[in-house]
Amino acid sequence: MYAWAVLPYDDRNGTADDGERCSIYNGLGWAASATAKNPDACWSLIEWFSSEAMQLKQAELGVTMAGYVGASDAFSGAFPGMNIDAFLKMESEGTLVFRPYSKYTTRWADQYQKGLVPAWNDPSQMNGILDKLAADMNALLKQE
Repeated sequence: MYAWAVLPYDDRNGTADDGERCSIYNGLGWAASATAKNPDACWSLIEWFSSEAMQLKQAELGVTMAGYVGASDAFSGAFPGMNIDAFLKMESEGTLVFRPYSKYTTRWADQYQKGLVPAWNDPSQMNGILDKLAADMNALLKQE
C-alpha cells in the first residue's frame, strides 16, 4: 500500500500547529476551437464533461478531482493499493493557490523550476535565489 502525506503546517509563528497548509494547484479545462466545423457539438460535449455526473465519473476513474463539492470523494478510491486521501484533505483543509499561467508560461516556468534546485540543495541560499528568480520572472512577464 502506498500513501501520501498531507503537507505540514508552516511554522512562521514558531509552532507548527498554528500555521497553514498551502499547495499550488492547477485546473482542468475544456476548450473548443474557434474554427470548429460543428461548434454546437463541441459545446454540448464540454457541457456534458462539465456536468456533475461526469465530474463524478472522472473522479471515480481517477482522471481528476471533481469541480463539484463532495464529488472528489470518489477520487480517493480510484487507485487500488494507494491511499490518496491526503489530496482530499488538502482540498478541504489547506490553502490552495492557483498555479499562475501567462501567454509564454514555459519561458519563466522552466527557469524557476531549474533555479530552485540550488535552493533546495542549500536552503541557506533560498531567499537570495527566490529574489533573483522573481526579478527574472517579472522581467520575462513584462515582455509578454
